Amino acid sequence: MEGLLLGLSTGTSCIVLCGPVVVPYLLGEGISIRKSLIDICLFLGSRFFAYLILGFVAALIGQTFLSSEIYQHIIIGSAYMLLSVILVIYSFLKVRNICSARLFSEALVHRADKRAIAIPLVGGLVTGLSLCPALLLAFTGAASQDSLLRSMGYFIFFYLGTSVYFLPLVLLGLTHGRNVIHIIGKITAGLAGLIFFIKGLMLVLN
Repeated sequence: MEGLLLGLSTGTSCIVLCGPVVVPYLLGEGISIRKSLIDICLFLGSRFFAYLILGFVAALIGQTFLSSEIYQHIIIGSAYMLLSVILVIYSFLKVRNICSARLFSEALVHRADKRAIAIPLVGGLVTGLSLCPALLLAFTGAASQDSLLRSMGYFIFFYLGTSVYFLPLVLLGLTHGRNVIHIIGKITAGLAGLIFFIKGLMLVLN
């Protein structure tokens, strides 16, 4: 359930960073609610596939390089502490379009039909693989698991936690309550950073 809690606590950061880049193309102009829902389902399905890939890679790394309990405590604990600090700094800085989906929007979206099926599919894959602090924390947590199933399960729960923010965003649009999203994102990211920093410190000291 740690992956779910991480996803819920950092999901607003995903919206703040990647939402403004991708979601406008999922909304489109004059597109019905039904079409928007289909697009967001394709987008979320593509992100789910990306997270399965990351869960698999995390399991391989964890079982190959972190098989020793001592290494797990030192490496995983240090990674938690470092990424937690970066997450807090990252969340409180005024950043724009840091998400790697910016490249996707520049290279593909401006040259394609807004209703093309490739846009939500590629957008979900690109944002799912975007290397932000929250995703790297999830990768670290998945790598610390003792089996492939647990590693992939960690990312599945992380996916579920972050995905709950996207559907309301499509229904309500990006402009309404955006300041509130920013404030909530900072608070929850700060709390998540503190929790994982403490967890990392405990692992290192154990």
